[in-house]
Amino acid sequence: MANESEITAAEITNWLSENGHSREWLAAQTGTSVGTVANWLAANKPRPIPVPTLKLIERLMCDDLLGAPQYSYSDAKVIRRAMAQEGYTSLHDFTRDAVVANAKKIMGAREKIVELQTEAADPAAKRFWKTMLGGVAAGAPIAYVAEAEIEVGKEYPEGCYALKVFGASMEPKVSDGATIIVEPWDRTRTPKKGTIVVYSDASGSSLKEYGYRAATEADDPERVNSVGKVAVLRSLNPSFPDIQTMEEGRIDAVLVDIL
Repeated sequence: MANESEITAAEITNWLSENGHSREWLAAQTGTSVGTVANWLAANKPRPIPVPTLKLIERLMCDDLLGAPQYSYSDAKVIRRAMAQEGYTSLHDFTRDAVVANAKKIMGAREKIVELQTEAADPAAKRFWKTMLGGVAAGAPIAYVAEAEIEVGKEYPEGCYALKVFGASMEPKVSDGATIIVEPWDRTRTPKKGTIVVYSDASGSSLKEYGYRAATEADDPERVNSVGKVAVLRSLNPSFPDIQTMEEGRIDAVLVDIL
């Protein structure tokens, strides 16, 4: 049964139509092809949308829903002074950061209340929770996983979330069916060799080991680093394909822990 809070293909199609967005525009926003978008939005049997991409689409829908707020003269005057004090020149950047900061403040206060209530009920038992956002492929198709809060054994950095692993391509380090904790990755940085990453492209999200191989004449020179190496993604299980080159995909997260 589908998660009631999950955006459906029909809702995405209606949003595109109502806001004047084309499928070509959505493909550009999500870094994929128009054909992949068409598969996601197929009327009969749409293909699953990778969880990180679904979250991005949800954010784009929220942007259109909220629109640009209207401010009174007195409010605008205060906002301009605050922007100048903080060094902002863009109202969009200022309001975005202000909304995010306020949301974090609200959620931080809520989490603190929950923590205090838990400690009051049982001072010896401190419990930790993370959001299960879905699945990640490791040599097998991703089955549906409902988004839910799950209890974890310790505290992890803010922003970390849980995924369920489907397949055995990363064994023995990560078993089929394991729950892992991952941390969102800053795409302006390069992971260290040997890092386990969540890699997403038009076919979905998969768990791989980040590494390098020697470049060949067939490689795009733009993908070759200063020491003649090309970034690749490896399976740890020798029964699975060893190397997958990185082309049009992206690294969404890195492995933090295995539960």
